[in-house]
Amino acid sequence: MMDNAISLFTSAMEWLREHYSDYTFFKERDIVWTLQMQLKQLVDMHQLPLKVYDDYPILPGNRRSISTDLALVDRYGGVELAVEIKYEPSHRRNDILSPKFPVVFWGKDGVGRDVHRVRDFVEQGGVKAACSVFIDEDGYYRHRDPHPGSRWIDWGQVGRQRPSVLWSEAGCKA
Repeated sequence: MMDNAISLFTSAMEWLREHYSDYTFFKERDIVWTLQMQLKQLVDMHQLPLKVYDDYPILPGNRRSISTDLALVDRYGGVELAVEIKYEPSHRRNDILSPKFPVVFWGKDGVGRDVHRVRDFVEQGGVKAACSVFIDEDGYYRHRDPHPGSRWIDWGQVGRQRPSVLWSEAGCKA
């Protein structure tokens, strides 16, 4: 089932790449919602025994549990795939005030934390596989070396933007 979950998410990300210019995203939650809806459609279309959740609890925390942005959960409650999402809108956009930029932190309090967290989800949270996805809409962080265990994927020209995706995975066979 894990292979189905990974394949499903890879398909959803490919769909997002193809349709990126059809949407205007403002916040991370917009990306999460769009991917959640696409994953739900794929699960329904293929009649898979999976549920798609957002803000799904994975690890215990000091005050409350540590949740993942998206989770594909099997019928027994096992997390087949946990996904962490970060999003940095283009700094050239005129529909977001410039003092809001940058939106995400690059290091251990932001993107780096997500890259590390997906490994924790697999090693400590009983999650079968996990991915961290950072969509850098217009390359603000693209010049930086990828965090250990991650790689940059350039989507090329998509509408007016040139998104790059920092991709990291844990527990995935391929």
